[in-house]
Amino acid sequence: MQQSLATGLSEERHVANPPAMNDASDRRLDDTIIEATSLNGLKAAKRSSCSLALYPREMSPDLPAWLDGLPDEDLPNGRVLVRVGDAPAALAEIFGTSSRPKDDLLRELYDDMIELIDLFSSVADSPEVDVRVERIRHDACKKFHRDHVRMRLICCYRGPTTVWVPASHADEALDLQQDYQGPLRHFPRFAVSIFKGHQQGVVHRSPQIVGSGETRLLLCLNERSAASPPLWHPL
Repeated sequence: MQQSLATGLSEERHVANPPAMNDASDRRLDDTIIEATSLNGLKAAKRSSCSLALYPREMSPDLPAWLDGLPDEDLPNGRVLVRVGDAPAALAEIFGTSSRPKDDLLRELYDDMIELIDLFSSVADSPEVDVRVERIRHDACKKFHRDHVRMRLICCYRGPTTVWVPASHADEALDLQQDYQGPLRHFPRFAVSIFKGHQQGVVHRSPQIVGSGETRLLLCLNERSAASPPLWHPL
């Protein structure tokens, strides 16, 4: 089931409803931000004019409560640079299994991450993907910033989600940081977002969770870089 950002978006200050695109398959949230109606629609990120493509969605009804109820230490956590064909085996290691999980809900989470790895590889035209499955208890990237990558995919499965700023307020947020009082938008839980980086990137930051008792579960996918771990190989 899809949840539109136009209705599902949490805003800390009022932001006018964005104009719809002429294309019925997706809509613009501003001049460079596209809301897709399917995962396939995220391929809009290939367009040079697109700074952010996102797909608001929901998972199976039982998954949110199951994830929220897991002890932190049972959440998957790890990083691997992997060829797309090796992703199922490499991700199984992060999940602590020898193969595709047998538990229905764990398998749903695993299968979804595999699908997103494959999607990102296609959109970024990158046969190798730097996969980070992160169990986060801190504020992570708490300053407003643009990513220093060509392209990145994120999806938050548990906990507070990434905060972003409309393009019209980007410079203000970068300048004022913690003193910024303008509009903020939050991605819905499970929404899939593909960012561009550098000067074209959307200004955003991690949610502030220190002292809240919250633990996030975040999938972050990047192209191979100098910061990537060694390429994973099956044993």
